[in-house]
This record gives sequence, structure tokens and C-alpha cells, in this order.
Amino acid sequence: SVLAMQLFFFFLSVPVMLLAALFQERHVKSNALRESEARFRSMADSAPLMIWMTNTGKQGEYFNKRWLDFTGRSMQQEFGDGWSEGIHPEDLDHCLSTCKTAFDAREPFNMEFRLRRRDGTYRWVADYGIPRYAPDGAFKGYIGSCLDVTDGKLGELQLQEQRAELTHL
Repeated sequence: SVLAMQLFFFFLSVPVMLLAALFQERHVKSNALRESEARFRSMADSAPLMIWMTNTGKQGEYFNKRWLDFTGRSMQQEFGDGWSEGIHPEDLDHCLSTCKTAFDAREPFNMEFRLRRRDGTYRWVADYGIPRYAPDGAFKGYIGSCLDVTDGKLGELQLQEQRAELTHL
């Protein structure tokens, strides 16, 4: 009878110990994932660039703090196609076409367009996007960055105007 009780508790404890080990492993992996995500967000928010990510449906799913500070909009406002509301109307078709073409071909892209800043003025940004993939090779969307290049762009436009004026003279 004592032996039967010992065997009963032994066979009961083995599955419980296995479940505890699996739960512990899951907990460790979950913590590692949270720490990795926190490191990524900290790095992305500290970068001197506006960083964005899309999902596989061509929808914006992440914008770093610099992007949100620049545009003066919330993450929820930028989600999906919301980010495109800040693009200058004259640049919108070209911007969306460039993104769609690159996305469908899974190729990197770069372009310049005007993006509305929080104060309502438009600033020129250079945008670079590359496809991102999971470790198993599955396509996950795009990740990219924008840099305000207004000062250089205005200098370039001024130089073009001066050249045109010189040519005219």
C-alpha cells in the first residue's frame, strides 16, 4: 500500500514537473522577447532618423518617437494608411506608386517627398525602405527611415534657379 502510494505520487509528480519546466521555458522566452523589443524601441527612439515599419499588407504598423514628434501625430493616427495624410498632395501619387512598386517586387527603394511637420509646414525628407524577413525567410513587410533634407533641397533648388537665370542672361 505504501509502495502503491509512492508510485502514484511519482507518476503524478513527473507530468507536473514537466509542465513546470515548460512553463519556466516559456516564461524565459517571453521575457527575452520583451527585453529585445524594449531594446529595439529604445534604439529606434534614440536614432536621429524617423523610422517606420509596415506589415505584409502594406500598412504602417510602427513609427518611432522622432517620426511622431516630427509630424505631431499619434501612433494610432499613423497606423494603416494614416501616415500618408502628411505627404504633400503634389507628392502623394509618386510616393504611393514608388512604395507599391517596390513592395510588390520586394526590392529596396529610396525617394524624396515633402512631409508635413507638426507646425503645418512641409519639409523635404529622403526616405529609404528595405524588405524585412523572418528568420525562416518569410516576408514581414518593410522597414525604413526618413531624414529631413530640406536645407540641402532648398539649396539645390536655389542653385537651379541661379543657373536658369544665368542661362537666360
